[in-house]
Amino acid sequence: MLRKTLILVAAVLATLALAETALRLAGLEVDDRLHELRKYVALMELDAEGGYFRHPRDASFKLWGAPAYFNSLGMRDREPELPKPAGRFRILLLGDSIAVGQGVTQDDSFPYRIRDSLSAPSVDIVTAAVAGWNTSEQRRFLETEIDRLEPDLVVLLYVRNDRELDNIYRREMVAGRSGAQRWHHRTVATSRLYEWGTFFHRRTFYRPSREALQAVAFMKNQLVPDPFARTDRGWLASRNELGRINVLLRRNGTDLAIFLYDVGGGRFRPPAKAMRRLSEFGKAKDLPVYDTSPFFAGQGVRVTMLLPLLDPHLTPRGNQLMADGVIDTLCKDGFLPSVARCPGPPL
Repeated sequence: MLRKTLILVAAVLATLALAETALRLAGLEVDDRLHELRKYVALMELDAEGGYFRHPRDASFKLWGAPAYFNSLGMRDREPELPKPAGRFRILLLGDSIAVGQGVTQDDSFPYRIRDSLSAPSVDIVTAAVAGWNTSEQRRFLETEIDRLEPDLVVLLYVRNDRELDNIYRREMVAGRSGAQRWHHRTVATSRLYEWGTFFHRRTFYRPSREALQAVAFMKNQLVPDPFARTDRGWLASRNELGRINVLLRRNGTDLAIFLYDVGGGRFRPPAKAMRRLSEFGKAKDLPVYDTSPFFAGQGVRVTMLLPLLDPHLTPRGNQLMADGVIDTLCKDGFLPSVARCPGPPL
């Protein structure tokens, strides 16, 4: 009886392995945006020390149709050299899904394009970005890791959702996971066969509390209609966090440059209120704030955006334009050391 059971188990496992191999060889993937979003959020972890969301550490998955490799910081980037080598000028790129390079390969993301374009051994790039991060989580990451990373310059890519209040819904979901849920989420991300099964079954483990649902309703009904108004609670909270980031960086002798990216209601034109609020903050704190929309001038949204009007994340061409614009700006305003390869003489 035991022998028959073992044979049956072996046959089932072999069949599943063959099915998994066949799906991978055939390249059959779940091509559904909502499913990919669920899978990405399911992989999020809450950093025990810093209290911010991050990706799994030292892991690799396929997300948004592109490979994603995460380092020991839980970031989609190569492993940073720690401690920072003597004489090294380090730029920390801080952001969310735009800086993550959602929907493109890592080599096509603008942080990687910046690294390749600068082409200076004494200048390195470290990326810290998670889709959905707000300014509060960016500040928490900096407080946790700044002493280890020792950045000389922080480039903060600011987008509209940076002004959103803490995501109680996601925080509650991540904090309350059981061991079975964590296994389920990891298996969805690593097994093609299991992913197809969950896609058709659409099973979920998380039921939000009333508090979380109320928070989501508040964000939709109260904050979204008039973002970046002077009384917008989300912007006021984000501005306060930007101030704390500024104090932290100045205490460590680190420069800060803020770049606004947001398609808003037009062709890579940021909302006037967002730029106005950020410029007011920058003027009050003596900080540079830049509008990235000129980086994409003359380029159609079909060339630079993954899905115009629906998905503002950048295509490989859009990421290259972002990288070129950031480098040009940093060079023009003297943020980079002389060893960095700038595109031409300072303007």
